[in-house]
Amino acid sequence: MASDITFRQAGVADAPAVAALVGNLLAEIMTTVGSQVFHFDLHDTTRRLEDFVARGTYVVFVACDTTGGIVASITLSESHALYAEGAF
Repeated sequence: MASDITFRQAGVADAPAVAALVGNLLAEIMTTVGSQVFHFDLHDTTRRLEDFVARGTYVVFVACDTTGGIVASITLSESHALYAEGAF
């Protein structure tokens, strides 16, 4: 059975679509909890994501439909903690 979804690593050019997905997720969370718990600005988030991806400090993988449209994303970034004895 062939999948209608493909996965790939995102690049800087994908930042607007990924940022929009993040905005949609935050809006859904705020609707569910009934409180404005996040500040979200699409333009600022897009620019920040472009910078993070370009510098390699943030890795994004996207799921694309049959037209190539981005329908989901997952983001990864290195973190540091004393309890983890360094980077994880």
